[in-house]
Amino acid sequence: MRTRKIAASSLLLAIVFTLAFGAFVFAQDSTPSTPAIGSPTPSGTPIAGWKEWQTMEMTDVQTGKTLTLADYYGKTVLIQPMATWCSSCRKQQQAILESRKAEGGEDILVISISVETTLDEKELLDYATAEGFDWPFVVASDDLLKALVEEFGRSLANPPSTPHFLLLPDGTFTDLETGSLSAEEITKWIETAETQ
Repeated sequence: MRTRKIAASSLLLAIVFTLAFGAFVFAQDSTPSTPAIGSPTPSGTPIAGWKEWQTMEMTDVQTGKTLTLADYYGKTVLIQPMATWCSSCRKQQQAILESRKAEGGEDILVISISVETTLDEKELLDYATAEGFDWPFVVASDDLLKALVEEFGRSLANPPSTPHFLLLPDGTFTDLETGSLSAEEITKWIETAETQ
């Protein structure tokens, strides 16, 4: 009889241990080991869900730092394709500057991407500095411009149409829009996108 009790106790103890160990392993596996779509990984490698253009490296001519659009995961960012020769681009960026000043500067994140793929970075820096634009400016590589046009259409590469889109905090993005916006319209557009 004593042998049966010991065997039953041992079996019960083995079952409890197995269940406890299984629960521990399950709890470990339910914690995501990779970031959500759009979240930068520690190694800098893209995760499933990123579009190729979101992970292409660019150089901010204002700071000399390398960035990707994926670096802005968790934030809303206005992307403004432009050209230094484009007067409507300059006007649009002046409205962006007004909007940023009205909202306290850092609240509206912007990246201006020159579609002039052969433009010297110094020339773009001179343009941004002369106009007082204080956000990242990058020169699109041929590959980046091609990928953006494939995603958004040819209007993206037509600066006078003032193309623009938003990167959203979850790593997704809006459709490309064209046409100039006032400072107030920019602020409202961003606020509306953030609440949807």
